[in-house]
Amino acid sequence: MRRPRQRDGQGARVRIDIDVAKVPKHGADISGDTVDVSERRDGGLSLIMADGMGSHAEAKFTSSFVVTKAMSLIAEGTRDGAAARAAHDALFSIRDGKASVGFVIVSADFADSSLVITRNSTCPVFVKKGEELLVFQEAATPLGSQKMVKPNIYVLDLVPETIVVTFTDGFMTSGGKSVPGWDTRDIVMQVSKDLQRSDNVAMSLLDKALERDKGRPADDISVAVMSVNPAEEAQKIRRMKVSMPV
Repeated sequence: MRRPRQRDGQGARVRIDIDVAKVPKHGADISGDTVDVSERRDGGLSLIMADGMGSHAEAKFTSSFVVTKAMSLIAEGTRDGAAARAAHDALFSIRDGKASVGFVIVSADFADSSLVITRNSTCPVFVKKGEELLVFQEAATPLGSQKMVKPNIYVLDLVPETIVVTFTDGFMTSGGKSVPGWDTRDIVMQVSKDLQRSDNVAMSLLDKALERDKGRPADDISVAVMSVNPAEEAQKIRRMKVSMPV
C-alpha cells in the first residue's frame, strides 16, 4: 500500500483502524445492512456501508448489490463519488426506482493524503478531530429511489487523532417511542472522547443503542468507525479480525 503524501505539514505515516459492530433486527436471521472494506488502487482503504429498505431478503440483496458494485469500481481506481453514482444507476436500472438504499463511503486516500466522505443517507456522519466534532447532515437522497441522485462529498486532511463515525437508521431510531429521544451528537462526542480505539467506539455505541431497545433491536443496527492514528515508521504489519455468530 502506498505511503501517504505529506501535505500542509502533516506527518508522513499514519495507521488506519476500522471497526464495525452490527446486529440484525430482533427475530431476523439476515440483516438488511451491508458493510465492507476495499483497498484503494493508489493506496488507502475505503469503508462502505449500505442500509437496504424493505423486507430483509430484499434489503440484503439491494444493500449487498450497491456495496459490491462500489467496491469493484473503487478497487479499479474510480473516484468515490463516481462509484456511488454508478452503484445508484445500476440499482435504479434493475429495480426501476422501486428500491432505496442509504449509502456511505468513508475513504482514507493515501494518493491525495485526504479523508473523503461520500454520503447518500438520511443519517449524519460525525468526524471528531481532536476536541472538535464535525457533523455532516445536509439533505441527501438514498440510492435507487429516483432517477437522478447526487452524493454529498466532504474532503478533509488525513491527519492523526481523527475519528469518523457512521451508522444506519436503526441506531438513530433505537428505543422508538418507549424512551426519550437522544442526542446522537452528544453521545458520539462522549464515547469517542472516552475511547480512542475504533473498536471500542463502535461496540460502545452499539451497546447504547441495544440498551435503548432493551436488547431486542427494532431494526437492523450497524455502526462503523474509521480512526486515523499515528504509526511507527517501521510498522508494516496489517491485521484483520472478524467475529460473526451463526
